[in-house]
Amino acid sequence: MTSTSRLVSETEVGQLGVMQLKRTWSKYVSYKGPDGTSAEFELERSVFDMLGINFRDALDYLLSVKPSFQEFELWCCDIAGKPNTNIVERINSHVAKKTLSSALTTWFSEIELMPNVLSDQDLACWDKYGYVIVRNAISPEDCVATRELICDYIGIAYQNPDSWYKSQNTQGIWVSLKYHKLLSKNRQNMRIKKAFSQLWQSADVYPSVDQCGFNPPVNENTPYKGQPIHLDVNFTKPIEFSTQGILYLTDTSETQGALTVVPGFHRQYSQWFKETPDELRQDFRNYATKSLAANAGDLIIWHHHLPHSSSPNYDKSPRITQFINYLPLPV
Repeated sequence: MTSTSRLVSETEVGQLGVMQLKRTWSKYVSYKGPDGTSAEFELERSVFDMLGINFRDALDYLLSVKPSFQEFELWCCDIAGKPNTNIVERINSHVAKKTLSSALTTWFSEIELMPNVLSDQDLACWDKYGYVIVRNAISPEDCVATRELICDYIGIAYQNPDSWYKSQNTQGIWVSLKYHKLLSKNRQNMRIKKAFSQLWQSADVYPSVDQCGFNPPVNENTPYKGQPIHLDVNFTKPIEFSTQGILYLTDTSETQGALTVVPGFHRQYSQWFKETPDELRQDFRNYATKSLAANAGDLIIWHHHLPHSSSPNYDKSPRITQFINYLPLPV
């Protein structure tokens, strides 16, 4: 790949008509000047999420293959299909700092005019404890189909315990599966989007492209492979609101590897952050936790400032999940 003397403009486009895409390609493949563009990382992540592509996967492809821009656009389409016209227009209006068109305003109104998914009681739970459970977030049929998809991908049979400990395509309790029409359908589910839009108080939010999860029961040969209670926070950045989410694909009891949180911690996060030295900012051993039981098809959303983790599975069945979150475009 021949290097270029300039970094491509944010508004320069290729065949897909998506702004920022060619600039990202030029930054990581062809441009060999000083970088100085790290502030664009959040924008780049958002653009690829909106296109249905995990940004880290895009970076891996760019850095390892060094494709031409035409090849890169083809790769994007192979991964996620041709982007929706509303998505392209929303990306471009954000990058070019243009006022939203009437078409986009109408698109957002579909979510705004939907009946609320989260009740006043749900929102009170969110405010007090920092989490909320969206019941029946996806249909039972989609739940079963997604669970079977994940089981096939990791090479196990859900009803066969002997197979659970021979899984493939897993790292710890993470499953590397991200791209499939069922996973996309779940991410785009209107009830899920409405719940997130209520918490963000905006219809202008978009799903991230994340992995799935498989947490089998522990036994004498297979210890728990997940993380301890932690925060997924960049402590060098200003304190800001954000969300995280997990979709249960199996009925999950409190002892079945359930999501475990320090309830209410988001209300004390700012003061804790000021008073806690760097080396203790991931130590939550002395905090009271709660493991969140929920049914297959339920989505749990938690506040970004809530310490959390999965937990050891002491039950008789595996916990299977898809991670789903919504975020706005960066300011």
